[in-house]
Amino acid sequence: MKRPDRMTRRNVPDEVGERSWSMELTDLERDFLRKLLGESWVSPPTFDHEIVARLVELGLVETEPLPSGDIEYRITDAGRAAATA
Repeated sequence: MKRPDRMTRRNVPDEVGERSWSMELTDLERDFLRKLLGESWVSPPTFDHEIVARLVELGLVETEPLPSGDIEYRITDAGRAAATA
């Protein structure tokens, strides 16, 4: 099953003429980012990582595999900006 593309990218010049990317996050993605604002999160074994894979691909979230086999998710500076936009 193909995941629908939920991101809109527009090459938009900002005030100083640099390029910036505008994106639309789903409610689920934005909620996940806001949860990570307070602290990192470790996924349970049954978590479907595909749900937040796009956030990782976009550099909004970092992951770290743990010795237990779980994945720890941490928000990046870009993710903080997107969560509060």
